Amino acid sequence: MWRRFCRKFATNAVTRPGDKISGFVIDNVRDVPSLDLNVTLLTHESTGAKHLHVQRDDSNNVFAIGFKTLPPDATGVPHILEHTTLCGSEKYAVRDPFFKMLNRSLANFMNAMTASDYTFYPFATTNSIDFSNLMDVYLDATLHPLLRELDFKQEGWRLEHMDNTDMNSPLILKGVVYNEMKGQMSDSSYLFYIRFQESIFPSLNNSGGDPLYIPNLTHKQLVDFHHSHYHPSNAKSFTYGSFPLINHLEKLDSAYSTFSPLTPETSVRSPIPLNSSVEVFKPGPFDPMMDQNAQEKLSISWYAGDPADHYSSFCLRIACSLLLDGHAAPMYQALIDSQLAADFSPNTGFDSTMRTNILSIGVVGASADNVDNIKKTISGTMAEVIDIGFSRSRIDGVLHQLDISRKGSKPDFGMSLLYSITGPWFNDVNPIDIIDWSALVERFKVDLDSNPRLLQDILAKYCAPSAPSFFFRMNPSEKFEEEQAHAEAEQLRSKTHNLSESEKKEIYDMGLKILEHQSQPEDTSVLPTLKVSDIPRKPEISFEHEEETIGGVSNQWNIVPANGLVYARGLVDITNIPTDLIPYLGLYTAAFTSFGTKDQSMADLEDEIKLKTGGISFSARPISSPYEIGTAQLALGMSAYALKEKTDDMFGLLERVTQNTDFRNYEKLWSLITMSVADASNTIAERGHTYARGLATSKLTTAGVLNEKISGASQFAFLKKILDRGQDRLEDVSKKLEEIHKFVMNASTPFKTSITCESNARDDLGKSLQKFISNCGIGTKGNTFSAYSDISDFGAHPDSTKMLLNMPYQVSYGALAVLGAPYTHEDGAALQILSSLLTHKYLHPEIREKGGAYGGGATYAGVGGTFSFYSYRDPNPENTYKVMNKGWKVGSDREWSDIEIEEAKLTVFQGVDAPRSISDEGMIYFMDGISDEMRQKRREQLLDVTKSDVQRVSEKYLKAADLQAASPTDVRSCVFIGPNSDWAKDWNVIELEGLAESAKY
Repeated sequence: MWRRFCRKFATNAVTRPGDKISGFVIDNVRDVPSLDLNVTLLTHESTGAKHLHVQRDDSNNVFAIGFKTLPPDATGVPHILEHTTLCGSEKYAVRDPFFKMLNRSLANFMNAMTASDYTFYPFATTNSIDFSNLMDVYLDATLHPLLRELDFKQEGWRLEHMDNTDMNSPLILKGVVYNEMKGQMSDSSYLFYIRFQESIFPSLNNSGGDPLYIPNLTHKQLVDFHHSHYHPSNAKSFTYGSFPLINHLEKLDSAYSTFSPLTPETSVRSPIPLNSSVEVFKPGPFDPMMDQNAQEKLSISWYAGDPADHYSSFCLRIACSLLLDGHAAPMYQALIDSQLAADFSPNTGFDSTMRTNILSIGVVGASADNVDNIKKTISGTMAEVIDIGFSRSRIDGVLHQLDISRKGSKPDFGMSLLYSITGPWFNDVNPIDIIDWSALVERFKVDLDSNPRLLQDILAKYCAPSAPSFFFRMNPSEKFEEEQAHAEAEQLRSKTHNLSESEKKEIYDMGLKILEHQSQPEDTSVLPTLKVSDIPRKPEISFEHEEETIGGVSNQWNIVPANGLVYARGLVDITNIPTDLIPYLGLYTAAFTSFGTKDQSMADLEDEIKLKTGGISFSARPISSPYEIGTAQLALGMSAYALKEKTDDMFGLLERVTQNTDFRNYEKLWSLITMSVADASNTIAERGHTYARGLATSKLTTAGVLNEKISGASQFAFLKKILDRGQDRLEDVSKKLEEIHKFVMNASTPFKTSITCESNARDDLGKSLQKFISNCGIGTKGNTFSAYSDISDFGAHPDSTKMLLNMPYQVSYGALAVLGAPYTHEDGAALQILSSLLTHKYLHPEIREKGGAYGGGATYAGVGGTFSFYSYRDPNPENTYKVMNKGWKVGSDREWSDIEIEEAKLTVFQGVDAPRSISDEGMIYFMDGISDEMRQKRREQLLDVTKSDVQRVSEKYLKAADLQAASPTDVRSCVFIGPNSDWAKDWNVIELEGLAESAKY
């Protein structure tokens, strides 16, 4: 108590505006009791750099430094600079210190991000030494980068032979950012948004870079941009957590002290003037997953004031939520429920991150014939809302969600604060006012009581039918990809057709030089590092868990400081469900929060859920056996949370939706299917390596095949098949959902529950839970969960495969998976360490640095027991496949040093010891059956892994991945997602729709 008091006193000893501390002067200080934090805004005296510190009793501390980086053109200079600054600095002159610090740290978050008009570099860690180390690396990387031309060519773009060592191979464009943005442009949602932004903000260029313009950027332009933008006078930094402010300021002052003041970039880009309504039309891709006659994307936008007017912006954000979010929202009902469109457009919502607030409402998946009707519907619905307003109960529901979010304990709270302030702060909005939003809530409540038309008035001010608006429409073109490919080919031709022999030789020599640069061994000892000895062998177990039978059902109590909240979970064993029903589980679990009940519309039900709980959700998931590789159970999970005083309401709502959902609500069913399919191509593009891994593991394990059927790419194919059959066949789908429901809501179906709460809530909650179980009747006659099932029980078998899922992308995503060991087997720990070693020491250099993919690595599913190689936004899948095949040989033959083993352990423990939410307390045991004792044993196994362990498991398990080295009985599964090409001529090439056929849907 004394030490803690003294630390707080020392930290806050200088707290008055105008006081000076470590080269900084305090501009403003504010206590925010509603969030249990104190905020201090400071200015560096000699350079003018701004710093914001949030002091809070939170061990997960955050640091970030950022710079205003308005892009001068579409070459992506801010984005490429973000990458290149992390490739070596004056103090840490090794190649790529950022990625090397990933395995010399216990940080639970490290990244760098380029936004539209600023770039920032955040990290989070609970270790004070780690925090200091990373802060040093980040400051030197941003303020004193080497910016070598070779790194620029690797990260940005370069003209190079397809095979670096073969001068006769074709010249192509390469580069990490170049390929990243080619992948980004394959996402039609991103393309819509960026073309919208370019049209409404023509003065704000594409900061990420357009692949057609990236090759125009020179190394000199990159260096000049750094000199003019990455300067303390143009910087804003942020710290959060329990570490003392003075330590941060001393480090910042030391880093800034060598700089002279510079006039910072103060220009703020504004959108085009809207003196009258404006319409813009742009071409876009044709999506093969969507209805051929419903490919239109469009939106209407209004300017809605200045973000610096916090109160008006807050009111608009509330109004926008009421307009758009959920089944009761007027725009949702008018545009989505009515089936005028499949879903909202990517830019829909309220954006206050720029210099001008913009409120946008738009749709995707509309027919050309409906465009005019949609425009009229948006305008008419807005006019109707301005006239009649929103019900007070809906407004109270939104305010209740704000209140309950404030009470929830989130391990990434500091990062969330950072994200909320960064954009507005770089556009001259006071960040303290953004953090202290509780005062806005109180003012809003008072104003609403005195003026019930408050929200109507503010919408009328900006969005009335007479107000000028910006209409944006993206027209689908079946030739879009062809024209894009032609433009890229012409771009390449323009850079190669006039090359002299000496220029060709120079390009060839540069390619060899880059290859040599990428292959050079390095002395990383200049980088700071933690030690494995910094990791406690036995962590503190914060809370005890207790099991009790309530109403014939086993309940797990997790008694924690929950800040007045209660978290309830249930798990239903559905392992023995008929296999033909498994693909319908995604629709079934979504139905509870999408369809409404037989006597209450979904709109009314959702309003009640928002007003009385923090949320209700359902999902289906496999539970892998920790004892036997490849086997699993199948469970349906339900969860809800609420304020302690509203737990009876929470259980009442859970009872209502589980007992009375209307599975014959065909309109809601059709909307749900349409929305899911509408964004399938983009969803897969965003996480292509995850979907590739899911397909690959579906050939190996029970959990893999279940996950793929429920939520993988095969699920999209299944839903598309339903969509193609038309609405006339929806009765068949509803019958399947009712079959599932009959199986699930059964007294003989095994069921267990978990309650996370404070000790003073336990008795009352026990009574509420008993009433819920009695009324629902689930699991009261059978509480022994099924045995773990083999993959053959679900109509599949382990099978080696090489599959290419043909998708209209410019780059590929890949995964190669093999079987590992069960969670309780000691080899699992060695495989987990091996995945880190191969990622950082082999796959990242080969797939990203040399191959030009945005990402590449290996991951080991500790519970599922599968080892997977992967690549992300990959321009060269053929080479990546070869690299993956050699992984086992690298793992078994390389003489791993003690330092490399130590670094791999640090990387693994970033996840093992990452802060977790109070709501997740006890869930590893409840959901996966992994006890604290099993986790402790695994922890010790991880800490004790040796070089020989790594080499042994690499040969024992990963050799199966190499077709030439594997034995005939070994099973491997490789899947790439992306464009078909000659390299895959001996692969099983399949279209997305074909997955439904191969899965026998």
